[in-house]
Amino acid sequence: MTRIDADLLKRRAEHNEGILADLKEVTLHQFEIEKIENLHLCRQLEIVYLQNNKISKIEGLNKLKALQYLNLAVNLITKIENLEACESLRKLDLTANNIIDIRTVQCLENLEFLSELYLVGNPCCYIEGYRHYVIHTLPQLKTLDGSDIEISERIEARQLYSSICESLPRLVEKAIAEAPPPVQEPPKEEEKAKRKEEDEAGPSIDIFRPDGTVLQKNEGGWNFKMKEDEENVILTVPCGKYLDTSLIQVDAHPKYIIITIKGKVLRLNFPAEVTPSACKAQRATITGDLTLTLPKCRV
Repeated sequence: MTRIDADLLKRRAEHNEGILADLKEVTLHQFEIEKIENLHLCRQLEIVYLQNNKISKIEGLNKLKALQYLNLAVNLITKIENLEACESLRKLDLTANNIIDIRTVQCLENLEFLSELYLVGNPCCYIEGYRHYVIHTLPQLKTLDGSDIEISERIEARQLYSSICESLPRLVEKAIAEAPPPVQEPPKEEEKAKRKEEDEAGPSIDIFRPDGTVLQKNEGGWNFKMKEDEENVILTVPCGKYLDTSLIQVDAHPKYIIITIKGKVLRLNFPAEVTPSACKAQRATITGDLTLTLPKCRV
């Protein structure tokens, strides 16, 4: 585990000569951080990257009045909380966490500048009425999960809000009951032995939650982006410019996808059901990013 302390912050502030008082941006992704702490040492922060860690709680951000963009994607967060004091927040990325109770978005109601919110890949996204509930609860949003919010959606959300609120307690309770128990991290000395055992046994087929969604996984710590529009679900994975395409395997299913890059697995749920046979894959010439476009199923 890595702790966020003054020494780490100074190392990550090399571009600012190690000065923390007026630091505007800090990148702390893929450090196996478990707790957000000591960011009050950098009160002028506007951008904080904390994705791909092991953070289970949003905390320690109440002094960041200038914070505009917070990335907490691919962590272990179960609740949206403790962001009320981040009065300048414009973009919040909570992609692929473990947020079940969508009602916790209410803590974002008074963040008047918040225009972009990403919750795709959380269990709450599969609760009926999810998008309409968020749109009505947070009218300041312009984009939700990478899709622009249309005027027609706002009208529908206002009309459906009361009925959604009535059914939410039951739906959330059901989702909580069906959620798998938290995965306990094995002791460090057991990790290599466990990985060797898994490799010899082959891939596990027990990857499904009781509700039919898959247990998400990001072994490579990729800073992926998943968004959707009216027609498609679009997934972009930065897998490296010089990586040979033969080392990438894509296994798409209607509700989830498994991508294996150099033996490391990225497994994600889709925000909507797709047609895998119509999947289009493309790699960017300059960056090597892999972009998958999957048409949504027609009802």
